[in-house]
Amino acid sequence: MMPDALLQSHDRPAPPHVLELTAGVAVRRVGVPAAEAAPPPPLLLPAADFCPAWLEHVHGEAHGPVGDLGCWMLPGGTLGGGGIAGADGRSVIARDIAPPYVRGALAADTIDDAPHRPGREVRRVRGAVVGMVTPGYDTFGHWLLDILPRLWTLRETLGPDSEAMPIAVPADLPAYGRAMLAALGVSLERLIVYDPAREILEAEMLILPSLVHDDYRFHPGANRFYDGVVARLCPVRAPQAPRRIFVSRAGWSGGAAAMRRIVNGAEIADLLDALGFVTVHPERLAWRDQVALFAGAGVVVGEHGSAMKNLLFAPSSTAVINLHFLNMTQTGIAALRGQSMMYLDGAVDDVSPDGVLAYRIDPGKLLACVDAAMMASP
Repeated sequence: MMPDALLQSHDRPAPPHVLELTAGVAVRRVGVPAAEAAPPPPLLLPAADFCPAWLEHVHGEAHGPVGDLGCWMLPGGTLGGGGIAGADGRSVIARDIAPPYVRGALAADTIDDAPHRPGREVRRVRGAVVGMVTPGYDTFGHWLLDILPRLWTLRETLGPDSEAMPIAVPADLPAYGRAMLAALGVSLERLIVYDPAREILEAEMLILPSLVHDDYRFHPGANRFYDGVVARLCPVRAPQAPRRIFVSRAGWSGGAAAMRRIVNGAEIADLLDALGFVTVHPERLAWRDQVALFAGAGVVVGEHGSAMKNLLFAPSSTAVINLHFLNMTQTGIAALRGQSMMYLDGAVDDVSPDGVLAYRIDPGKLLACVDAAMMASP
């Protein structure tokens, strides 16, 4: 049976503290017309033998229309907390600027530092300011999915002049976030830094670029952004780059990674090593090196998590095995990039009192998945 979480909508009616962005509230300029998201290639193997059977159906249905991309222009708009926009003392929301987890949290009023919360100092900024950071800015994967691509939407909508517009960022932005912005040409001087714990930033004109996906059903134009990143950061493939990689989270204890682990991870790494895979820990690499690693990969096996979002930089010839299904983001990536993939669920070994999930990967099933992946991407 399909989990209820996949059936629930994050688009409940807006509560009183949330304002739906409409043409009467802000002007919206369109930069990229609506398009159709293509379906992903079929799963490499029948789902029932390796993961819940319903995944095969949901994976195949991950396509459809995606609305146009553009920018909301909000006079006197505010930014608070982790990038939540506001107007007239209320948080504002629109499907194309807020990922599903943000829309759900705003509707439930569980974002403590949203702009409608009282007690924060208002700092006014003259001119136009870009708001593109989301409350997921403390998670690497959300930079690749939800934050960085909005630079492309901004330029497609407002043209080259937008490349000089200041961008508002929280003071506790992670170092890797600043490094990724710099790698894409955003200088430190362009950043307007605010304290999310005590400040509300009010711009003369707040510009909110669209996400490049609709609940992780990607607009096909997003390929231009991700291909552009590869061309900018690693135009020439390193001759010694590994073609088969195992993306491991062993030893990483930050954030959600601490809440799940493969019990037999060492056994899995040894099995894959014997098949010519190189075990990698992307969090130990500079972002440029991560992009190069995935852009040159033929087969990728990895635990579901932020590092696997680097598959946005891998070509259509890459085959993917996703260990331990969490959500449909990897299907969305496979659809955008045209990658063949397979989900392999682990058997739950234990759940600790503090909620840490320990699961075991079946070596025989993994071998079957690897065989299929290597046939798809020799």
